[in-house]
Amino acid sequence: MILLFIPTLMFCKTSESFKVKLIDYSTDKIPADCGVIAWATTLKFELLENVDDLKKGQNILVIITCPRELGMENYLNNHQYELTIYGNSIEDRKLTEEYPWTIINKYENENFPRLWGKELKIIK
Repeated sequence: MILLFIPTLMFCKTSESFKVKLIDYSTDKIPADCGVIAWATTLKFELLENVDDLKKGQNILVIITCPRELGMENYLNNHQYELTIYGNSIEDRKLTEEYPWTIINKYENENFPRLWGKELKIIK
């Protein structure tokens, strides 16, 4: 399902990085390259550490913008990543709240905290 929306989500005061495990991943969650349409997708992660009000072991949903450009086709299910999320700066809020993203969200009926992902690096 493709859903176009500009959500109000959780933000940190600044960009923040923490460890997560990618769960329930498959390559069918990868949208087309960004171009005329600004694509994003929602991925599910398990927190591997406490972050603000979120607890280790809790699931979160993360919106990844232009995922093909970030190499999402190389992501691996059940692998650990360092996730950097967008903060609460004016620039970050404009990108995540005002830009017309077309978001693929296969988790629309799941009630987990939602964040905007800025960068995702595999932990080796």
